[in-house]
Amino acid sequence: MAFLTGYVVFLIVFGLMDFAWLSVTVPKLYLPVLGDSAATNMRLVPAIAFYLFYAVGAVFFGALPGLSSGPRTAFLCGLFFGAVAYGTYDLTNYATLRNWSLALTVVDMSWGALATGVACLAAYFAMNQFSS
Repeated sequence: MAFLTGYVVFLIVFGLMDFAWLSVTVPKLYLPVLGDSAATNMRLVPAIAFYLFYAVGAVFFGALPGLSSGPRTAFLCGLFFGAVAYGTYDLTNYATLRNWSLALTVVDMSWGALATGVACLAAYFAMNQFSS
C-alpha cells in the first residue's frame, strides 16, 4: 500500500509541476525549436500513458530506495532517474533532429531531473508516513 500511496503522490506533484513548466516554456522554448513538427493538438492518450508509466519507474528507482536510507537518497535517486530518462529522450532528439539544440537538451534534462527528484521526495514522505 505504501508504493501505491507514493505513486499517487508522485503523479500529483510531478503532474502539477510539469503542467506549470510546460505552460510557461512550450511557447517560448519548445515551439521555436520544433516549429511545424510540433503537434497542433496534444495527443492525450500517449501523454497520460507517459505519466502513468514514468511514475512507476520514478517511485521504484527513486522514492522506494529512500525508505531504507532517508529522504536525501529518495531525492538523489529520483534526480538520477530523471536525468537518465530525460537524457534518453533529449540526447536522442539532439542526435537525430536537425532543429533540436544543445541548449534545449540541457534545459529539458535539468528540468526532468529536478522535477523527478522533487516529486520522488514528496512520494518518499508520503510512503514513509504510511509505513510508520
